[in-house]
Amino acid sequence: MSKTYKLDWDADDLELLAFAVLSHQKDYKIAWAVNKALHIDLVRVEDYYFEMPSKQVSSHTCFKYTCDGDYYEWFLLENKGTESFLLPEIKNVSTLLIASGSTDLIDADEVLKKLKEISFVLGIFEIDSNTSKSLKKILL
Repeated sequence: MSKTYKLDWDADDLELLAFAVLSHQKDYKIAWAVNKALHIDLVRVEDYYFEMPSKQVSSHTCFKYTCDGDYYEWFLLENKGTESFLLPEIKNVSTLLIASGSTDLIDADEVLKKLKEISFVLGIFEIDSNTSKSLKKILL
């Protein structure tokens, strides 16, 4: 019997930045490159389990970094899991990079600029957390 886990988000104070990363590389290599580009330390944690409406549970690779002082956290999630996509409206996206917490401390344009410099990142764009229905389902 598998267990379902959810990321620890406070829905009332939900501040987040979400980025879609397009790449053909493995998740651990993307995490390594993001660490290097943003000077953070994403580490592999327990897989993120997402329960779909059909009650099937999909497992997605997850990396996490908590900023010193617990101001914000970064999550790197594999979009395609064992049973489904976290964001089915953008199936061509391999990885999601999500910042939660005091995201006003993060310059989204600078993050985009640094991640675009990674040689094997084919594309990256910011996901509007106010309009993405699937993103809200993941986080709430």
